[in-house]
Amino acid sequence: MPEQMFAETENIENHKCSDALLEEFNLELVDLGLAIVEFKLDENQDVKKFRSLIQMQQHSEHKKAIDACAMPNEMVDNMCREAASLGAPEVKADGTFTFEYFCKSQNLVMSYWFRYAKP
Repeated sequence: MPEQMFAETENIENHKCSDALLEEFNLELVDLGLAIVEFKLDENQDVKKFRSLIQMQQHSEHKKAIDACAMPNEMVDNMCREAASLGAPEVKADGTFTFEYFCKSQNLVMSYWFRYAKP
């Protein structure tokens, strides 16, 4: 999941939590933040453990989403071998690929993308 989509999802979840706190306890997130400071909840060992568990779960979900988007190593290796068969990049004076080389390389990349994205 791209970073922007991940951030949007996180914001949606934050809003859900905020709405639930307001509905259930008539408590705004600002009030919760003040209570955390006032009662020094961020120093409480149980709260620290709970926050640690949440962070580990978020990290795990983030990694799982990234892994789901990554092409398998074998496929990447095959694509690199085929890319090597295209030879040295043909570059124009302005530093861009020649049209023919660009088409060949783009065709190669898209063929693998279609094989991976549409199994």
